[in-house]
Amino acid sequence: MTTATIEAPSRLSWEQINQTADMLAVVAKHVPETRGHWNGYMTNEVPCPKCGGKTRFRLRLGHNGLMMAFCSHCAEAGLTPIRYIAWYYDFDLKTAADWWRDQHQVTVKVAVPMKQQEHKPLELAIALRCHNRMDVRARDYMHARGMNDHMIDHFKVGYHTGFKRYSFPLIIGGMLWGIQYRLNPKLEYVLKFLRLFEHPERRVDIKRYVSETGSHNHNLYARDEIQDGDVPLPYAVLIEGVPDVVAMWSQGFPAFSTFQGNNRAKPWDVAWNKYLAEIETIYVIPDNDVGGSGDFFASEKAKAIGPRAHIHLLPKGYKDIGEFIMADLTTAPQRLADMLHLPPLKELLQ
Repeated sequence: MTTATIEAPSRLSWEQINQTADMLAVVAKHVPETRGHWNGYMTNEVPCPKCGGKTRFRLRLGHNGLMMAFCSHCAEAGLTPIRYIAWYYDFDLKTAADWWRDQHQVTVKVAVPMKQQEHKPLELAIALRCHNRMDVRARDYMHARGMNDHMIDHFKVGYHTGFKRYSFPLIIGGMLWGIQYRLNPKLEYVLKFLRLFEHPERRVDIKRYVSETGSHNHNLYARDEIQDGDVPLPYAVLIEGVPDVVAMWSQGFPAFSTFQGNNRAKPWDVAWNKYLAEIETIYVIPDNDVGGSGDFFASEKAKAIGPRAHIHLLPKGYKDIGEFIMADLTTAPQRLADMLHLPPLKELLQ
């Protein structure tokens, strides 16, 4: 059933309210010193409002990338906003959530059924802002993954300084339909390290990719690129990672991928076949995932696309096409050509 997202008032679970509460706003009344000291990772240590320890309380990123409160004496496991209110006032979680809701008139976005959902484009400025603010270090990261400046600029790849994530916008017909944000690997290592010290019951998987609110996560990345042109493409390569699509085009090989956020329940929608109608051959390259899930998804995609689709396996030792490219950037185009038995389309590098 198709659903739409609406703002729903009141009668929410404490978990739903917990997702909307601003941690800085929650603690500002009790620990005003924390406001203004947030550097994107943690605040300075200040006296704990509960136990009084002089240098024990701080806010920092938890294992899931969300801001949490910690006291080395009385809150070692970390507190989300509603848990903090319950901890400070000795409320149960429901009472804490109701207290916050009543003070701030909380609403959350919930899915409701509807006959047909109308998808609207996002403001293109969101993607352009990330692209235009990308610094040298961010570009160096892209270069190390096999992307050249021409394709970085073409796809408007960027960096969100607030999220500490690289941005990959889905632009179709000049309009923005979604953005996938890839967690900065350095921050990912920090979060995984911090996760070792979290209470086991509070550990949540770190999301390497998240989507911009309102993204249409049911589409093809590089959809325009594989359709545009005076002459139809003789082939295109279907891979799994959005960043690797940019790297493939940078090496001279037309590629595309599904744009579905973290949802992999449906590997391929046959409605997408119309975007491939003019392409002679589709090569599907699965990731070498543990357990063979990549092979399964590739098989389902090839089956749905039809006889024009051919599965091509990566050499052993590489988990995905991006790793294959990064193994040696100087020889990447030739190694790709040898592996695929295809010549790169030279005009794509112009």
